[in-house]
Amino acid sequence: MGNAVCRRVAGSVVAMAVVLAWAGVSGAVAAETVSEGKAPAKKGAPQGTLKLRAKSILFNRSKGDLVLVGEVHVVRKVGDQTLIVDCDKMTSKMKDGKMQSVLATGNVKLLTADVRASAATADFDFKKNIITLRGAKGKPATMTTLKGPVIISTGPTIIFHVGDQRVAMPDGGDTEIPLDSQPDEKDVE
Repeated sequence: MGNAVCRRVAGSVVAMAVVLAWAGVSGAVAAETVSEGKAPAKKGAPQGTLKLRAKSILFNRSKGDLVLVGEVHVVRKVGDQTLIVDCDKMTSKMKDGKMQSVLATGNVKLLTADVRASAATADFDFKKNIITLRGAKGKPATMTTLKGPVIISTGPTIIFHVGDQRVAMPDGGDTEIPLDSQPDEKDVE
């Protein structure tokens, strides 16, 4: 093989190792698994995939830093749950091959089966299992639940507790919650 082809193949293995490490598989296992053409398997852990696309991807393995810039599109699937994030830039911190936090900035769009959101920034804290959405000056963050009842929240800061689907808006804002229709008192006999 020519040097250019070898560099491309090695680059593909490294890029795939980055993706697998972002999904929580250790770097050594990821690189070995990719070079053998096998899918990674962890006993007892939910099987998942992570797909990353950006104009520029920088991974510093020794620091655990991952930076995606330009038309960032991330799809993370774990079990039957899918998270899709589109933004201008995404930075991530990893420790021991596990994602600790992710910061998405610039035109952030987030989509799951249950939630659709947009914000200037979205901060994902995987230790606490929360997503903090922040709006830009003059343009608040928004979050809409997609499964009944449809609740629309708009404000400068929206904190979404993923585990129990709880929303906090510490800086205030607006929330629209549909109410069940109640029968008129005249209709009750």
